[in-house]
Amino acid sequence: MQKHSCDRLGQWLDQRAGLLLSLPALLLLLAFVILPFTMAVYASFTNQSVRTFMQPGTLAYVGWDNYRELLGDGDFGQALFNTMYFVALVVPLQVGLALALAVLVNGAEMWRRMLRISFFMPVITSMAVLAVVWTLLFNPGAGVFNTLLRALQLSPQPFLSSPRQAMLCLAAMSVWQGVGFQMMIFLAAMQSIPPALYEAARIEGAGRWQCFRRITLPMLKNTTIFVVYITTVFAFKLFVQPHLITQGGPRGSTRTLILMLYDEAFTNMRYGKAAAISVMFFVLVLLVTFVQRRLMPREERL
Repeated sequence: MQKHSCDRLGQWLDQRAGLLLSLPALLLLLAFVILPFTMAVYASFTNQSVRTFMQPGTLAYVGWDNYRELLGDGDFGQALFNTMYFVALVVPLQVGLALALAVLVNGAEMWRRMLRISFFMPVITSMAVLAVVWTLLFNPGAGVFNTLLRALQLSPQPFLSSPRQAMLCLAAMSVWQGVGFQMMIFLAAMQSIPPALYEAARIEGAGRWQCFRRITLPMLKNTTIFVVYITTVFAFKLFVQPHLITQGGPRGSTRTLILMLYDEAFTNMRYGKAAAISVMFFVLVLLVTFVQRRLMPREERL
């Protein structure tokens, strides 16, 4: 009888092994993602603020008022445009540059390790340190970039003090800082391609460009999709660079949705409105991801 019970228990555990092994991760997901997001959705329909925390009786349900206020707010529209503009700038540039660097590093056998370290170093460097360095580089008076422009007898540029150039400067810095991460992903995928494919292609008389176009690119399709996804998500989360370098200026040209959320929550102390921004941000990223998946060929979707 005892043996029969042990067998039944072992069979039950085998049938539910996947659920039991994933239970810790599911509990963490519930505690740190699902539950906080649910609370944010609830807060977005209230007038929650620092006042309501001090005087709980003043907390009230306001319906869609926070969302209506945001949709009618020019600052929200500007922040949304800035965020989408940054994503449109960074994603194709960073993915393309990462692929080019991966090809360069993969072909440089002698200097491969040094190049990998050099390109990956900005990724592990503190963004606060990089913000100070790039602020000095973009200094309109004694910055390195304007010094080089003067040496080439070209007009100096305002860079971070120009509403037209500020976001371009942040995009350039972000691409430089993050491209090493995507490069390492491409490099790992390239090194998993069987060398026999290239050897067979060379025997048939294919050159480097033909090998890249006919072998490397098709073998990197799924990796490219993954890199585009994560780069898009990282680009939407732009916060540290404008917060430390431009504070959202000049004239709101670098104020993003995340920076606006931060200002509403920690400067204006309007948690209900900040929660509404977070919900709309989530919906925006979800829609962009859905569109990306729909635009991909069915057989290449992750």
